[in-house]
Amino acid sequence: MPTVARFGYAVGAAICGIMANAAGFSLGASPEILQTVAHYVFAGSLPFIALGLWAMRGFVKA
Repeated sequence: MPTVARFGYAVGAAICGIMANAAGFSLGASPEILQTVAHYVFAGSLPFIALGLWAMRGFVKA
């Protein structure tokens, strides 16, 4: 089970990195660009959160 968790962390970090790079993240970025990147990464994560919550419903049936 720890292997699956670590794989999930790695995939999640990679997806967040891809979203940040696509939104314009770079080492010399201005604070305004970094604020935009933060918003895009947060908004881009919401579908994955929704998918996880939907999948969790299948495991937790009361």
